[in-house]
Amino acid sequence: MVDIEFLAHIRAAELAEIERVLPQGGRILEIGGGTGQQARMLSERGFDVVSIDIKDSLYWDHRVFPVIDYDGRTLPFQDGSFDVVLSSNVLEHVADLAALHREMTRVLRRGGVGIHIMPSHVWRFWTIVTHHPYLAKWLAVGIFSRLWPTSSPPAKAAMGSAQASTSGGAESPSTRRSLVTTSVNGLRTMAWVLRRVIMSPRHGERGNVISEIAYFRPAWWCGEFRANGYKVLDVRPMGLFYTGNMVLGAGLGLDTRRWLSAILGSASYIYRVCPAQGEDGRRT
Repeated sequence: MVDIEFLAHIRAAELAEIERVLPQGGRILEIGGGTGQQARMLSERGFDVVSIDIKDSLYWDHRVFPVIDYDGRTLPFQDGSFDVVLSSNVLEHVADLAALHREMTRVLRRGGVGIHIMPSHVWRFWTIVTHHPYLAKWLAVGIFSRLWPTSSPPAKAAMGSAQASTSGGAESPSTRRSLVTTSVNGLRTMAWVLRRVIMSPRHGERGNVISEIAYFRPAWWCGEFRANGYKVLDVRPMGLFYTGNMVLGAGLGLDTRRWLSAILGSASYIYRVCPAQGEDGRRT
């Protein structure tokens, strides 16, 4: 139950923070562009931006900018093509980080930087906490929509049921197939809900739902960048509070989310890095 509109609202607020550290006039490669919303906004603000994502992205049907499909392994660009490599909530989903780091370093020009937004340990913790409230909301919406579908008000639905009971009681083959399909889908939904009730799913590619709290800490990501040949230039919280479950969604405004961030912690961090260089000036 991803609220695309609300997610776009959050990403737009994050972009305002990213823009402050982007070099004017530089060529930007956005990895994991999703809907392309951030790339479009950057382009509208005068930045030269190229956005790429994998072909089976969850947001493929919601694209608002020409996002280039790629294989998820090799960046389809020549060496030294960009001044900035940008990603937003992407790196935690990459299984082979070392390979992607090599590719990102390869396509960066000398003096180029990487700017990456990642969910924080705070986001992981509060997403776990809000897991069951999210399920309750999901179930309530599902039950309500089945009992009172917008296309069939309760009165009409009851009337239709009464008419069916007095029409001879015979079911057509198409009706029986529909009932079977509905039953199977209902069982699958129930199995999905039971799995989620027992355990919240992990978000990224490392550890489990609990150990991700450690993997999402800034200290872990800084160590990961340094281990892959980067110098960490700056790390700072984004200053917005939200969870992965979007329980309240647009019910909380950005000012409230900034206030909550000061108390509960920031949902994401901005990392600004550059390829490290040896004494001879060559990249290490």
